[in-house]
Amino acid sequence: MPNVMELQSQVADIAAIVEDVFATMLDMRVEPTERRGEPRSYELTAAVQFTGENAGSLLLQCNREQAQFFAGRMIPDEAGPFENEMVHDVLGEVANIVGGNVKSLLSPGGAMSTPIVVAGSDFTAHVWHSGASQILEFSSEAGSFRLTLMKTTVQ
Repeated sequence: MPNVMELQSQVADIAAIVEDVFATMLDMRVEPTERRGEPRSYELTAAVQFTGENAGSLLLQCNREQAQFFAGRMIPDEAGPFENEMVHDVLGEVANIVGGNVKSLLSPGGAMSTPIVVAGSDFTAHVWHSGASQILEFSSEAGSFRLTLMKTTVQ
C-alpha cells in the first residue's frame, strides 16, 4: 500500500468504493464522517490482506447489531436475528468485496486473502511489519462503522 500521504490522497476514492459497495450489496446509504474523540470499541472485525507491490490489510469493524442489520439487508427474504455464523459470513463478504475493490485501486495485480472475522473487542490487531495506516469512519442508518487500511513495509 502507499505511504500515509498517498493513503490520505486516496481517501475520497476509498470512501466512494465503500459507498458503492454498501449501496449495491446492501441497498444502504453510507457516508464518510469525521472521527470523534477516542476510537470506538467494535465487537466484530472482518479482515483481508493484500499481496503484491503495495501489500497490506483492510479491517472492517462494526458492532453486532450493525452486522445483524447488514445480514438482514443482504438476505432480505429471511427473518433475523441471524445466527453468528451467518452474520460473520455476511460481514466477511462485505469486507471481501470492499477489499477487492480497494486492492484494485491500491495494489492492482496483487492477490488477496480469504476474509477472517474476529468476534470480540478485547484484542489488538498487529500486522507483520505494518507501517502507514488510515482510518475512515462511516455513518449509516445502522450507526457508525470503521474501515482501517494498514500498509505492510516488508514484502
